[in-house]
Amino acid sequence: MPTMTMQEEIASCGALLGEIAGPAFRGTQKYYGNQLPYRWEFTTTIEPIEYVSTIQLTASDIARMSIMNDDQKSEYLRARFAHLFNRP
Repeated sequence: MPTMTMQEEIASCGALLGEIAGPAFRGTQKYYGNQLPYRWEFTTTIEPIEYVSTIQLTASDIARMSIMNDDQKSEYLRARFAHLFNRP
């Protein structure tokens, strides 16, 4: 199995976070250059647009997930962040 680059890992994490958040939320990657930690800002998609949370992952988080398969990554991210998107 080919190894992903750090940028590919970060993009993969963003995609998985989007799946976890669901269609009611929009995530915007807030990563610029070599700035750490890696951030995604989530807002609602329905008017009025509301800020929900900024999710941060460190280089260590990304490295830890790089050895996981997609199901394990999703489970890890869901365990850490799914509670942010459980809105009434």
